[in-house]
Amino acid sequence: MPWDLSVAHIMKILRLTPVSTGGSILAYLELETPNGFVLRKAKLNARPRGDLWIAMPSQRRLDRNGNPIIGDKGKPLYTEFVGFRDRETRDRFTAAVIEAVRRQHPHLAR
Repeated sequence: MPWDLSVAHIMKILRLTPVSTGGSILAYLELETPNGFVLRKAKLNARPRGDLWIAMPSQRRLDRNGNPIIGDKGKPLYTEFVGFRDRETRDRFTAAVIEAVRRQHPHLAR
């Protein structure tokens, strides 16, 4: 089933935990896809210009001494636990989740 706005009405936000650290993360999400897949620890984020996006569950990469591995841009690197075959699929999934957030939690989705 493609991830598009036609399935957003059956995408469910099972739990939304707001985050108020002042960074880009607005909330942690637990969601259920139309086929019953439950995804925990996804993050609802906002870019500086206000665009919303979804970060999949991930873990900070560490070296053998337990220190964060830093990438070329000077930021810690993360390993995502769930991925998408291409950018188009990821964008459709993100749009469906954001639409579900807007429907179920309109105070968070600008």
